[in-house]
Amino acid sequence: MIRLRLLVLFFFAFSQVSPAQQRFAVSAVESEAMKHVTIHSLLGHIRFLSHDLLEGRAPSTRGDKLARAYIAGQMESLGLEPAGDDGTYIQRFPIFSLTPDPSMSVTIRSRDSTVALTYGEEFVGVAGRQLSRIDVKDADILFVGHGIVAPEMGWDDYKNTDVRDKILLFLNDDPPSDDPHFFRGKARTYYGRWTYKCEIAAQKEAAGAIVIHTKESAGYGWNGVRNSWTGEQFELEQAPNTPTTLINGWTSHAATERLLHLAGHSLDELMKRAARRSFKPLPLELHLSASLNTTIKRSQTANVIGVLPGSDPQLQQQGTLRSPRYHQAGKRRFNQQRRIGQRHRCQRIAEPRTDVCPLARTPETLAHLRGGRRRGIRTARFTILCATSRRAARLDCREHQYRRVECVGKNARRYHDRVGAIYHR
Repeated sequence: MIRLRLLVLFFFAFSQVSPAQQRFAVSAVESEAMKHVTIHSLLGHIRFLSHDLLEGRAPSTRGDKLARAYIAGQMESLGLEPAGDDGTYIQRFPIFSLTPDPSMSVTIRSRDSTVALTYGEEFVGVAGRQLSRIDVKDADILFVGHGIVAPEMGWDDYKNTDVRDKILLFLNDDPPSDDPHFFRGKARTYYGRWTYKCEIAAQKEAAGAIVIHTKESAGYGWNGVRNSWTGEQFELEQAPNTPTTLINGWTSHAATERLLHLAGHSLDELMKRAARRSFKPLPLELHLSASLNTTIKRSQTANVIGVLPGSDPQLQQQGTLRSPRYHQAGKRRFNQQRRIGQRHRCQRIAEPRTDVCPLARTPETLAHLRGGRRRGIRTARFTILCATSRRAARLDCREHQYRRVECVGKNARRYHDRVGAIYHR
């Protein structure tokens, strides 16, 4: 029952009514449409996409192609119009795989001593540039608090500080607050995600971005970081003149405390400083050196795109883009997870494909709502773009491969939520 209610919330997210109406106002048409969303209607898709035969669905693999074919077939059976290449549901594009060498060396030097960080246990990192060799020599480490520039919140952690060629040390998450109007209170905004930290570091021409891990700020333990940031990583091709750092990564809570002790600070002290609007970047008098070898491969993969046309001609230029991702870590991690237990393996392998599975019922449900209110997603066009990589799923619909998806509409609302993934947590 809880699972079904979560799916109900997922569909209500597309309406343009107030929170109170979302909670209480359910029309007869909506009630009838929601009968098509059941756990049993999703489990068949879940079992297939998480099957061992798909070997983890890493981009450009056999499992990736099988998942694509299955999703495209489901889109066709549900009546979605193809929006990919040459009248198909498939949108091909190049992708890069980058595998960092686990022998990566990272050292931190203070005035009195030098500390080497153990890769995987205390530090994980990847190349910020698509180069086979990255070297950083004695780059200054600068603590930048949350590292956020949010004019709409009156918040700037940099205060015009020149951070070029420095390693920026970030707190994960947003500034702490109970006010829902200030960084959404207890909720997390994009400013609080590690992706934002890496992006703003690149924009400010920093040498690197290091995010401090704590379980409280991340919402998961160090194992989650280590599993995600080691082994093969997938990225879209970097466009010319794209701002990039040299290296991005994380430090564990314990390792961070050890390094800050060298500089005469503690993490609690710095977190209190960073919570103030008056915070300014703090030089730590620490210097980072790193050498990273990366194996780079270029291959082809694809997104899967289908469109449910709107029922109102006046709203044909409006729409919603949903962009779940269906890929996973691939056969290497798939085999690793098999060794550590069936239950853990299923969670690890199955999770992302549950982003896609609720959408298997979405077009059918929305079709029943076409006779409802004139405004909102129920009468505008609805586009599903099943992305093959985490990076592709985060891109805005106006960028890169999404630039060719004209079916989205000029006034598009975009959603990439993880409601379906709750089923396996």
